[in-house]
Amino acid sequence: MLYDADGRVLLLSQAWLHATGHGVEDMRSIADWHATSVHGEAQSVSGFLRRAIDQGSVKQCGEFKFLSRDGRRHNWSLVASALGPLPDGGRLFICIAHDVTDQRLAEARRDDELGFRRLLDALPVAIYTTDAHGRISYYNKAAGDLWGRNPPLGSLWCGSWRLFWPDGRPMDHDQCPMATALREGRPVRGLEAVAERPDGERVPFIPYPTPLHNEAGDLIGAVNMMIDITGRKRRERRLRLLAREVDHRTKNLLAVIQGLVHFTRADTVGDFAAAIEGRVMALARVHSLLSDSQWDGVDLKILTMQMFEAPRVAYGTRIGVEGDSVMLGSATAQSVALMLHELMTNAVRHGALRRDTGRLDVSWTCDDGQLSMSWTETGGPATASPALSGFGLTLIERTIADQLDGQFRFDWRPSGLIFWLRVPVGQDSYPQSGA
Repeated sequence: MLYDADGRVLLLSQAWLHATGHGVEDMRSIADWHATSVHGEAQSVSGFLRRAIDQGSVKQCGEFKFLSRDGRRHNWSLVASALGPLPDGGRLFICIAHDVTDQRLAEARRDDELGFRRLLDALPVAIYTTDAHGRISYYNKAAGDLWGRNPPLGSLWCGSWRLFWPDGRPMDHDQCPMATALREGRPVRGLEAVAERPDGERVPFIPYPTPLHNEAGDLIGAVNMMIDITGRKRRERRLRLLAREVDHRTKNLLAVIQGLVHFTRADTVGDFAAAIEGRVMALARVHSLLSDSQWDGVDLKILTMQMFEAPRVAYGTRIGVEGDSVMLGSATAQSVALMLHELMTNAVRHGALRRDTGRLDVSWTCDDGQLSMSWTETGGPATASPALSGFGLTLIERTIADQLDGQFRFDWRPSGLIFWLRVPVGQDSYPQSGA
């Protein structure tokens, strides 16, 4: 475009007219042209061209947005400068426009893509994309972490070292969910797979491959989100093990109760019911503690305090308990609960707690894989011979010897009963760290 010092437009190129969609009659002066051609920034562009007139030989450069007559938006890079003086002393000015719309759109797309990738990189979930042929074009850090490797871009279908079906059968990469989504042009849902890392560790995951299409509906690639379900699988395995454990312990509990009912002897129906109720309540307490811990075990100190809850209310400080924290497995906890119940029943009915001057002290230690427990009664009636009921004594002996694989000794002293127990601490029972 050529214009003079008065702002009159003298010449417009055909390319300029075509780009703006205006005719020569619309472009008589800079003011007229801007009034009809510039959208939103007319004054700044007018001032830009006027500065070339005011500053003479100084070249002016700038970029502006234009709206053509047909509604299309353009980004133009403008350069305006003065030409040499005319014979009459006047001056002409030229403005050259370069359409940079496509360049700016490409830059905007790159910026959007970079921003989108930064967003994906920040997500904790594994995501990767491929082109229409299944070649990996991008993956975020979480995907590399899930795969245990950083595969080169261009790898086919999936970045996993190896793939497996949930039942352990090998899965070829060209049969993976992403390959299926691209081949069939549809999202794939409801499947699970297992990725094996180069170090051999296997990671179960749920894929969500989804094809991507352009505005014309053509397939241009796919995106896949992979959800690591290692924790869920671990919880499912634990629930299955817990269900089997509960089933086993329930059957065992019923067998124990059946034995208690069968072997318990009493002179009256009331005494029989009381004896059965006490032993069943002892089992109920330990099973409640095991249920609270999801059958991981019971702390011996907590178990003892639970078993002694009612007697401690009745006898207060006359009952002393001291010992380390030792975790007992389910089988051991059940046996110890019955043993403590039988000993406490004897102490209340026949032993030290029968008298106001009597006292009971229970203590234990755990060293070198062995749990040692002592039961000491003092201040009660003299005990020259076993005062336990026949079945109570038999229950303790069988519990320690058969179920705990331990050693025990009853010492019936005139001052009171002293009972000593020593059992091994194995996988079913173990000292609690940090105790």
